[in-house]
Amino acid sequence: MWTHKAWQGRFVPQSLPVKERLRAYAGWCNAVEGNTTFYATPTRNTVETWAQQTDPGFRFVVKLPKIVTHERRLVGVEAEMRAFLDAIEPLGERAVLWTQLPSSFGPTDVNALGRFLRRLPAERRRAVEVRHPGFFTDAGAASLLEGALADADAEWVPFDTTVFFQRAPMSEAEQDSWHRKPRLPRRTRALTNHPIVRYLGRDSVQETVEGWRPWTEVVASWLRAGRSPTVFLHTPDNNEAPALARRFHDEVRTLMPDLAALPDPEPVEPATLF
Repeated sequence: MWTHKAWQGRFVPQSLPVKERLRAYAGWCNAVEGNTTFYATPTRNTVETWAQQTDPGFRFVVKLPKIVTHERRLVGVEAEMRAFLDAIEPLGERAVLWTQLPSSFGPTDVNALGRFLRRLPAERRRAVEVRHPGFFTDAGAASLLEGALADADAEWVPFDTTVFFQRAPMSEAEQDSWHRKPRLPRRTRALTNHPIVRYLGRDSVQETVEGWRPWTEVVASWLRAGRSPTVFLHTPDNNEAPALARRFHDEVRTLMPDLAALPDPEPVEPATLF
């Protein structure tokens, strides 16, 4: 996302080369979703540049490759996982292995998930996002999944789209998200000391902010309990995401004044015609 076109000249300096834009993004936020790793495993050299552009406390939540999670459904993926783990090794403990599963991956597949998670390197934090409705509507299925995650010290990542689906889409970006994003109940239970939340708002900043208010209280309660949460703020077009993320962080700080401030962004030069 740090190369998002709408951010150039606003959150990221217009003249900054693509290979240096993560550094500028890291001045706005201290974590990033590694979504591109879902489509292709990056080279180790590329990941080394990610590590060099960010501080030791910067967090990478990197999505496992599509061939692992969606095409082979966690079975027979030893070679692909070895290549992936070698590629992200330069990130060290800053990398969280994010297993995002398709909506067809249901309660009957939990045993396969458990076996897969237990084979991951012990020093790597693990997080799992499920989209099958059964995990959210059936208490037995939820308990089964929580047990498998607990055995592997893995977190359940909620993707909260409840606010987004409260009314019909009003723009092309919202229309696109309407068809692609999961429509599931909100979940606020953390399983580990490092909960991860993904939240999707609307084009409207007001609706987005009002919709995340329950999360500020939840995140503050996690911090009071000594947990270290990571929160990702999305909108259908993500054009304002860095500013919204900082606004969310500020709202949590009003509840938890001891929470450290986010870094100061580097100046962005004004746009010119020539």
